[in-house]
Amino acid sequence: MSTAAHNLAQLLHSKANVPSLNSAFRAAEEAVSSGVVDRETWVQTVEACVAALTVPTAFVRPLRNDEKSIAARTWFKQQAELSFGFVKVAIGSPPDKEALESVICPVLVACASFLGDEEGIWCCAHIRDKAQDLLTTLLSHHPRRLSTLISAHAADILTTHIKPFFTHQRVHDTGNRAVVTKQQEIENVWSDEQPGDVQLWKTERVDCVQVLGWVVLHLEHGQIAPIQHLLFPALLTLLDDHDPAYKTIGAQLTHHAIVKNSAPMDIRRTGLGDVFFNFLLPCLTYHSDPPLLRSALPCIVDLVPVIEIVGSEAYCVRLERVMQEGVLRGLSFAAGGKVEVLRTILQIIPDLVSRLGIITVRHLQSLLGTTTTLLHLHTHDTPTQLLAARAVLTLIREAWPRVAQYRGVVMKGVAGCWRGLGVEKTEGQAGEGEKGELRRLLREICVALREVCGREVEPDFRLLLRMNAPFYKNLVPIAA
Repeated sequence: MSTAAHNLAQLLHSKANVPSLNSAFRAAEEAVSSGVVDRETWVQTVEACVAALTVPTAFVRPLRNDEKSIAARTWFKQQAELSFGFVKVAIGSPPDKEALESVICPVLVACASFLGDEEGIWCCAHIRDKAQDLLTTLLSHHPRRLSTLISAHAADILTTHIKPFFTHQRVHDTGNRAVVTKQQEIENVWSDEQPGDVQLWKTERVDCVQVLGWVVLHLEHGQIAPIQHLLFPALLTLLDDHDPAYKTIGAQLTHHAIVKNSAPMDIRRTGLGDVFFNFLLPCLTYHSDPPLLRSALPCIVDLVPVIEIVGSEAYCVRLERVMQEGVLRGLSFAAGGKVEVLRTILQIIPDLVSRLGIITVRHLQSLLGTTTTLLHLHTHDTPTQLLAARAVLTLIREAWPRVAQYRGVVMKGVAGCWRGLGVEKTEGQAGEGEKGELRRLLREICVALREVCGREVEPDFRLLLRMNAPFYKNLVPIAA
């Protein structure tokens, strides 16, 4: 019966037609389930099936639509579903523990390749289910968390399947930042092979980014430090790529690996914190790509306390760079552009302002001017108004010593927004919920203004009441 397993391996290697493969898979599954396959044949057959799950270059983007490429993609998807089914059966009945351990790493890579393909380029729903079933079967032999199993094999996965394809970023094997001499910089400038010219992770190992992403996102705190030297070059390469889609993935993985699951001491020791910060800054200029901004802005803001001591001069300098290059410049370009970009920038303001504290007064005029304008101009865009209102409220509370001189600007925006809410009819319960929250925030802004400015702001409140007391009485915190 072991002949069936040998036959399957040969058919996969020769890329036989699907009906022949289907019959061979069934025969091999029966042989494995009955226990007549010897250890060596079991390992070789599992390895052959897992090797067949390596994504072919026919999936290199942009996808080629010639007959040969289409046929290759079709065959791969068809045999992938069969291969996952067989490997699940084999993993469920291993000849011994050593044999199982010898195939765990490639099996994890295969699962990562398909489960990490969120775009569905080579993985459809049926194959995804098969890959998940295989992973569940594998975990049944290891009564521990998935993150622990992945962590145990992460170094092997990165060394064999990731590192060889990301070769441009200079990081020592210790994980520390590599020192580049002036002569090396000159040689790099005049070299015929520049970073970006040869990107093996795009042209040879097609699923490299998917495997990397799936593995990294399953690692937890304490599991990143031992593999920093294997992981960081790939993250920097993604952040440095010209394609916003890869920059987005790089920002997401950097946030997870460095910000959320690394100790600040480990990152500061490498000297790479400054490199990651400088690689993330250009991402903030991609105002036509909301997904990249949504990933990069929170990442770089959360990165600062990891690489610098909170409250130090360097900490404040970095946050101010983000404020200037990411928020203020972004708001100026976002006006009249995509509303998703505007919302992304507004969403980060409260967090960034809270971290900067009183230093925010340097940028108060620009920030209050823009956010209060958005309050009363975006009458039909309640989600944006909500974000602007939260930003204004945070600015008042954090930069309170200078707020009094801008109280007129604030009241103009608040009154205009309140007036828009009063005359516009709401449609549906969800809309009323948002508008109710916006009214609450506007009243809270007025209360905060009174707390900060004291009697200075009362004439502004009374002016609104004189204009239309029944309309504004629920907005201002003084009696009509």
